[in-house]
Amino acid sequence: MLNQASNLINLENVVLIGSGKGGVGKTLITVNLAIVLKQLGYKVLIFDLDVGFTNSDVLLNVHPQYSINDLLLNKCEREDVICSTEYGVDLVSVGSDIESIFNFNPENIKNFYIKFAQIAKDYDFTLIDLPPGYNNNYAPFFNSATHTITITTTHPTSLVNSYTFVKILIHKGVPSSNIHLVGNNIENYNESLENLKRFSSVLEKFTGEKMGSLTIIKRHNLVEKSVFNRKPFVIDHPKIQPTFALYRIASILTKKDISYKENILDKILSFFRSDHE
Repeated sequence: MLNQASNLINLENVVLIGSGKGGVGKTLITVNLAIVLKQLGYKVLIFDLDVGFTNSDVLLNVHPQYSINDLLLNKCEREDVICSTEYGVDLVSVGSDIESIFNFNPENIKNFYIKFAQIAKDYDFTLIDLPPGYNNNYAPFFNSATHTITITTTHPTSLVNSYTFVKILIHKGVPSSNIHLVGNNIENYNESLENLKRFSSVLEKFTGEKMGSLTIIKRHNLVEKSVFNRKPFVIDHPKIQPTFALYRIASILTKKDISYKENILDKILSFFRSDHE
């Protein structure tokens, strides 16, 4: 059934955002990256699959009335599950008991992916916020996605889990060039960059192929404050390093050389500016 479902997803620019473990800032990156893509003129959907930790709605300050699980149970229409936000990005939540669909009703698996494809086809980019780790129920997404972004920190446990996660993806047939490593919440930039480069090198030796890209997102107190304020940091703080890092990722996804509208001096100064700005 999962192989049949894979054939249902024939969409461009489906971007998976995953991690080896929870608590690495995956949803925060998903929301802010979606807004960056919207600012660049693309129509963007966030598909929140992180069951039990679905907090994209909190960060976007919205309250979805329906989930895709409601759609599968015929409790609403397709357009009812799409929640618009003030930032121009749309959100679809998976619902809290979506696992029951995969565990007990194979036909619903097919319907799940049909409903997803029907919604996603209207968007330039669909960003899927995955649960931590690899779940074979979502194999059609991994097999069909244009890009898979793997979020990690430099904490040893996070690196080990990320390594395992990426190895599984590659073993399942995901091309290394489609996998992008993002080191998040980084305090020591140079040291962390070297560690993540070594991490990438080990994976490249394992696969014989280069990873898609490596991006560093520095720790910044304004990013942390944005979570409490429920306001995406790319909106209020466009000149901090984490925002520039997301523009770099957007450039990779869109295959365009994106120049943020400010001069090079501003970029350099903001990169080295203290966290208190």
